[in-house]
Amino acid sequence: MTALNVLAKARALLVKRGWVQGLAIDEMGRLCTVGACKIAAGGGANDVRWPVAAAAAAAVLERSLDLDEEVSEWNDRTERTLDEVLAAFDRAIASLEAAK
Repeated sequence: MTALNVLAKARALLVKRGWVQGLAIDEMGRLCTVGACKIAAGGGANDVRWPVAAAAAAAVLERSLDLDEEVSEWNDRTERTLDEVLAAFDRAIASLEAAK
């Protein structure tokens, strides 16, 4: 599985299941950015070990956002919104599609 596949699946999971901050997954099944990437790559949201494709997807997100922090920290900022998260996935996906 590629980072592009993971990003697309993770984005779809966030739309379908909902988004959460402060947890990888909550009791309602809502996911944070990282949890969605881990599940999309075939792992569990709370797995300590990241599937390789999930780590690659998170790295693409971090680069596309030009972050000085991990994407999990960016996700959990109180001012963050679902629209911003989905837009970040869109930018990351677009960057990989352009590189094809």
